[in-house]
Amino acid sequence: MNLWKPRRGEVRSSEVGPAGEGRSAGSRLDAAGERSETGRSVVVMKFGGTSVGDASCIRKAAAIIQEASIENCVVVVVSAMSGVTDHLIEFAVKSAAGEAKRAKRILERVRKRHKRAIGALVHCRARRRRLSRKVDACLLEGERACHGVRGEMTPQAMDLISSLGERLSAPLLAAALTERGVASEAVEATEILMTDGNHGNAEPDMALTRECTEARLRPLLSRGVVPVVTGFLGATPDGVVTTLGRGGSDYSATIFGAVLDAKQITLWTDVDGVLSADPRWVAEAIAIPEICYGQAARLAFFGAKVLHPKTLRAVRNRNLPVWIRNTFASHRAGTRIDAQERRNGSGVKALATVPEAVLVEVCSGSAVETREWIQHVRAALASAAVDVYFVSRTAAESDLRIAVHGSHAVQAIAAIRKLHLPDSRSCGKAPITLDRTISVLTIVGAAAGDGSGLAKRAIDVMRRKNVGVMASAVDDSDCSFSMAVAREEMKKALVALHREFHLEAHDSKLRAGTGSECSSHGGLLEEGMLLGECGP
Repeated sequence: MNLWKPRRGEVRSSEVGPAGEGRSAGSRLDAAGERSETGRSVVVMKFGGTSVGDASCIRKAAAIIQEASIENCVVVVVSAMSGVTDHLIEFAVKSAAGEAKRAKRILERVRKRHKRAIGALVHCRARRRRLSRKVDACLLEGERACHGVRGEMTPQAMDLISSLGERLSAPLLAAALTERGVASEAVEATEILMTDGNHGNAEPDMALTRECTEARLRPLLSRGVVPVVTGFLGATPDGVVTTLGRGGSDYSATIFGAVLDAKQITLWTDVDGVLSADPRWVAEAIAIPEICYGQAARLAFFGAKVLHPKTLRAVRNRNLPVWIRNTFASHRAGTRIDAQERRNGSGVKALATVPEAVLVEVCSGSAVETREWIQHVRAALASAAVDVYFVSRTAAESDLRIAVHGSHAVQAIAAIRKLHLPDSRSCGKAPITLDRTISVLTIVGAAAGDGSGLAKRAIDVMRRKNVGVMASAVDDSDCSFSMAVAREEMKKALVALHREFHLEAHDSKLRAGTGSECSSHGGLLEEGMLLGECGP
């Protein structure tokens, strides 16, 4: 791949429009007649799938961007239209299975959806035709990637196909901005976000990404052009498309915010911010005004859907604020995420939920030293790429209970079986047992661990509500406490905890913290049967 290096004075202008058209509301002419953005701060704005779900949503996003561009240099990161990535993956699976007709129908639905949006957004016939051809060319790439494949897509091919949604949506949002008189250009992240070759879960090369991003985006920003960059994807230095993992557009936004030294990053979505609990289970859930990086990262790891788990990696050492705001209620303040730890009345910030978790019980045998055994088990699970929510000892302290995501159960068991396990006779039962009927509930806050007594308080609430706790764990930084409960009792447990810690009253109880940064590391803490490690 040729990394784009601009010649002096050059700007790509595929979506800027003719001379005099598409001038940003915040641009101004300098003495030489060119637009200058000197002295204006860079802000990054990411719009998720529901925020660009159809023409009406795209117009709303464009209006938000236009307003921000009056006082700032804006870089936009965009997701695929809601549901499109799932359709593209289904298309790939059906194609590989030889179901050509069904695959074609799926792709046609994607094509028609985007062309309907073009028709509704763009008035200029020539520009409509140009965008329509771009949609056809993009989907043709997907068809060619599937050509001749039988059985299973390679990770490389799946990355290419699953990333097409962002490549389709970015030109639409850029066109909507142009229609509003805002100079804009769609930019593919394959030009600027350089990653390793770990398909499906790539990691950025921050130094090379900074170099490419500065070269490609800074000239646009200096002339008042709003770049609309594809989220979720990147490329290896030799041009092979990669993706950052599902929901990775959040991560894309913070990567670009970090390399451009942005003033702030705003993740625009369909909720009012980071919520005190999942509103599907707790009707009283509210948006949290402020939360620190470590707590937000824990919420993401333990099931909160508003953030991709990797989102904050790129910014936490820069104290770069990240806002979560609602595209459809843009007057609301949302949630600010930064390094500052602020405590509310109870010390608890929010509850996170993993509805479909699995509890693996492993017999360690009386001759095995517990801490050493835990290290062996954790290392085995890490090598198998299994997300471990927590590890707990049984009351007898001879066995381990390990909470993992339901989709990782098979990998977890296979990894543990490779260890030297005691036989059934020494254990008195099977060396490994599995409970697929649990959910994991996690309390996150400035003092959610056992040192504050909140862990005991949570267990007491469960006892009063007759909710059985099969296992529990607390991390040594005192920022989270997790419990495994029966899935059928998850909602009752969540509602009870939310009320116990008065999380519906965040606004009235929020007060300034001590100025400390929330810890972002985990470790082991032993207290009775509590023993755990923080995920992120």
